[in-house]
Amino acid sequence: MKDHDFEYRFNAAGISAIVCTGTGDVADQVDMAQKKSPTLKIKVMANGTKEGWYNFDEEFKNCSDTFERTEDTACGDDTMLMLFTSGTTGYPNIAAHTHKYPLGHFLTAKYWHNVDPNGLHFTIADTGWGKALWGKLYGQWLCEAATFVYDFEKFNVMKVNWKSLLIGLVFTAVLFGVFYGLVSLSYLLFHQDFRFMLISAAPLQKRFIVVWLMYFPLFYIFYLSNAIRVNGSIAREGLKEWQVY
Repeated sequence: MKDHDFEYRFNAAGISAIVCTGTGDVADQVDMAQKKSPTLKIKVMANGTKEGWYNFDEEFKNCSDTFERTEDTACGDDTMLMLFTSGTTGYPNIAAHTHKYPLGHFLTAKYWHNVDPNGLHFTIADTGWGKALWGKLYGQWLCEAATFVYDFEKFNVMKVNWKSLLIGLVFTAVLFGVFYGLVSLSYLLFHQDFRFMLISAAPLQKRFIVVWLMYFPLFYIFYLSNAIRVNGSIAREGLKEWQVY
């Protein structure tokens, strides 16, 4: 994000402290935004040092490893966190959640993600996203699932020229071909049994709706044909019976 993105969020939520990475120019953008954000007083940097910032890696060593619960400890209907929406079609909005919010994602993990206490759960989501909370922490830990975390610094997305129908079709074919190929290769090499696989998406801007309508019939035909092939090919012998909850 740039300084204006931080400035908007700081002022909209009345942010008084921030913890951010030392990678890239994030801290520099925060410093610029602070000039127009009077509520921001405390800045903490992880994996790095910078003048005017607290060093998280050193400061946390001085903190107690015991959290004492008192009568005034926040819980229940008290606000726990505020997430900013993606802002795909406009400025981000604040979505406030109470301390009961994690309990709601017990259903997400057990009945949607179908996590297994004896298995390994993997969700691709940076901790700057709300998806990281409901996708790999709250419900998954409540269900005693082990969570695999891949520490990547940047998620690269292929740039596609949506004005070209040919490139769009090739990209769609490659995308699903690579996805199914990785699943098959993972099974053949590591004998991983993917019982459930999910993909989430974000809302499109209005100008992309027309493009989506243009490609949807072709996408549906390709997806349906591949779904039949994949569903038929993954019925391999020797797999354990599925556990019914």
